[in-house]
Amino acid sequence: MSGVDVDARWNLPLPNGRLVTVFNGTYLAHYKYALAVTDPVLDQAGTFGGPSDALPHFRGFLSSTYATGPWSFNGRVNYTSGWYNGSNTSVPTGGCFFSPNQLTDQNCRVKPWTTVDLGVVFTGIKNLTLGLEVRNIQAKEAPFDANSEQTTQNGYNAQFHNALGRYYTASFTYKFW
Repeated sequence: MSGVDVDARWNLPLPNGRLVTVFNGTYLAHYKYALAVTDPVLDQAGTFGGPSDALPHFRGFLSSTYATGPWSFNGRVNYTSGWYNGSNTSVPTGGCFFSPNQLTDQNCRVKPWTTVDLGVVFTGIKNLTLGLEVRNIQAKEAPFDANSEQTTQNGYNAQFHNALGRYYTASFTYKFW
């Protein structure tokens, strides 16, 4: 297995606040795997092959938070690349696990998924922090994964996606001392 993990942070002081931008991502370049010693070693990165599940090449997020006084406003873009819904095999057909009528993408791929989140936090009352976040603001559906339709996951890969659509989270924190 080889790849790169990146975690970068940029702080920008502004006249009325601070802007903090964070990039966090993982790129899987290669995942070489064979079931048995006599089997050929194949690169499963970017496929559903391998011992665990799907192995997308890239997954990450880019977020920015602007803080001014008691307010913080944040936005985040989340991205998971698509993958080939089969294994990287030496078979000329490419190793797709499904027939054309089982797929939504005739190239046997699970599509990439990009979502956007927005939030606000207020700290203007002593010892109290209030927050509200809207996740997946565009209510983007998880991409169809025929492998997951075979189980109870209703056609999405729960390791990388969710079926919640747009949802809201609220937080309330009070420090007693």
